Amino acid sequence: MNPFGVRNLGGLGTRRATVAGALIATALSGNAIGAPDASYSGRVCYMGDWISVWVEWTFTDMAGNYDPITHTGEVTYTVNGGHNPNDFEFQYVDNTGSLRVLTGPLDMAMGTIDVQGGLGTAQCAVSFPNIWLTVGSYGIHYVPNPGAVLAADMQLTGFTDDGQGVYLAQGLAIPVEFEVHQPDGTTVIATDTLHTLEFRTPLDLSPPCQADCDGNGVLNVDDIDCFVSSFLSGCV
Repeated sequence: MNPFGVRNLGGLGTRRATVAGALIATALSGNAIGAPDASYSGRVCYMGDWISVWVEWTFTDMAGNYDPITHTGEVTYTVNGGHNPNDFEFQYVDNTGSLRVLTGPLDMAMGTIDVQGGLGTAQCAVSFPNIWLTVGSYGIHYVPNPGAVLAADMQLTGFTDDGQGVYLAQGLAIPVEFEVHQPDGTTVIATDTLHTLEFRTPLDLSPPCQADCDGNGVLNVDDIDCFVSSFLSGCV
């Protein structure tokens, strides 16, 4: 597996630190931070003793009811294909008592990110109410437990080179259960304790409705088609 910190924040130099500080100061002062363009991306990460999952997404993978005024709400992601083989490892004991180790790449990743407050500031409250993964003939589904919510107050620890804010919570001890649907049709409950959660994202998840709708840097007839499609899908 790739080292967690290196994948997320490797190589932040002095100039990046200065930019990061300025953006954090802007957010804390209450000034608006511009919405990302249609090509923006982000990532979520769940890490425990036996489970390591990274899921990268783009704006086109996202849907939900995020409110750009309150900067809260749920967003869902569905990502099919294109995953890095190193971004998934899942160890569990099957129904015969044997240890199984599943590795990537993932075929599909789907989940929900519930931003409860603080996005764009130094601390963001986030919960992850559901996760669904498929790899090969296996399906893996997170089982919510009201007594151990998969959530954390996550600190803004820095920025990636393309300007994504990196919210991170470490030192957690959240017990989790996953239903593992095996190729033979049986289902096994796998357990783990998650210690690290990451949410890498633009500091504003507002939908990008802009004149250059397709984001190619040129205003032309293609933008009209793109705008009509966005309008019909509810982006007004």
